[in-house]
Amino acid sequence: MLIDPPWFTSEGEKLAAWTKEKLNGKPLNAIFTTNHHPDHTWSAHHLLGVFPEARYYSTPQTYHNFVISTQDKVEFWKAVVGPGHFPDVPAVPEPFNHTIFVLPGDESSPIVLLSPLVGDAVDHAILWLPKERVVIAGDVVYGRKYPVLLSDAPTLDLAESWVNALKLISALEPALVIPGHSAPGETLDGHTDVKFTLDYVEWGIKNILAAAEQPTPKQIYDGLLSAFPDATRNASFLANVTAESLGKDGTIWEENIHEDLTLRKRGVLDAYILSGKPASASQQAVKHSEL
Repeated sequence: MLIDPPWFTSEGEKLAAWTKEKLNGKPLNAIFTTNHHPDHTWSAHHLLGVFPEARYYSTPQTYHNFVISTQDKVEFWKAVVGPGHFPDVPAVPEPFNHTIFVLPGDESSPIVLLSPLVGDAVDHAILWLPKERVVIAGDVVYGRKYPVLLSDAPTLDLAESWVNALKLISALEPALVIPGHSAPGETLDGHTDVKFTLDYVEWGIKNILAAAEQPTPKQIYDGLLSAFPDATRNASFLANVTAESLGKDGTIWEENIHEDLTLRKRGVLDAYILSGKPASASQQAVKHSEL
């Protein structure tokens, strides 16, 4: 199976050729996408043409987010990069309603879906291979050379939920974490990029979302480049989107306005953390009377 088709059709063509070589005549059974963003979905149409036996899946939440946002994104990006780089109507994933899957003949190595989590997209999925101790993290984890796109976690609830997702990955003690974006040739391990992403998100919480005074876009941009000097790949775009989206009087990136993310609250985002119900006022009164 393939995880996360790239953005442009030209990238999908390269991936299809590489995949054919690696499969060496074996079928491609499935394509799975971890989140609804274009750079994890839009070349699926080409891959499905090359591998007609494959089925294209996502979690039900990602399917929903894809359906409500994709056509607006197509029109936005056509205006930015011009037509012909991706289909006018990208392939839509099927909702996958299970939390685990296996590949035929490899039943001893199940793949577990951990979802929904928060990364640079809400309702994100990561894939955990417990036998191999591998996490395919999508955009919950960024490679250490990339600025982390914080604009899709614009509230404390979302950012803190992202922190919890990263702590969950760390708690699994993976041998290898595959981030959603990584520099070519980068040596991957089970912790470096997780820590980098955690540091980045926590910097955003401290210096932007929980700051006593909302910083300007320039203050955010300069602060990010100063705090993470090695995260330079596409920095002029990624760090600038974060700065403008979260900075005082900044310009919100219209491509991402498809949901009021302020309505996403920790109680729902982190419902997978079973902490029990808070004590009611009457229960607290009883406990107090027993003292």
